Amino acid sequence: MDLETLEPAVLTRLLWVCCQSADEALKVTDLLLRDRNLPRVVVDLKLCSPTELRRLSSSGWHRFHRLTEHQGTTALIITPQPLVSGATCRVRVASHLNLAMLSLGPDAVKTQLRFEVLRTPASRAVRSQQATG
Repeated sequence: MDLETLEPAVLTRLLWVCCQSADEALKVTDLLLRDRNLPRVVVDLKLCSPTELRRLSSSGWHRFHRLTEHQGTTALIITPQPLVSGATCRVRVASHLNLAMLSLGPDAVKTQLRFEVLRTPASRAVRSQQATG
């Protein structure tokens, strides 16, 4: 994120925490999700190694799911591969972006972004009904 492009008013409402590891990021996320003053929490794990991500306990994702439901918080977890087992919604970036696009500027890159919805709350309900029916 380029902080210089944000309006000063937006920056007054932004809490940015940089962590050294995925494990540390999840510990911080746990604390942030318990705070009723933060309506949205974004966790960016896309630069973590696959080995580090595989070491993360799946129980943490279930705890985050319960916390978001209880606190009314929205959590966005960005990962390089499907990782969050209890995700309500799963979206994949379907665009093929490359380094040359950086010279185009943010607005031009935004027009190239394409997303594929892999899971929604409705699709989970249908699968659940099929499994029990």
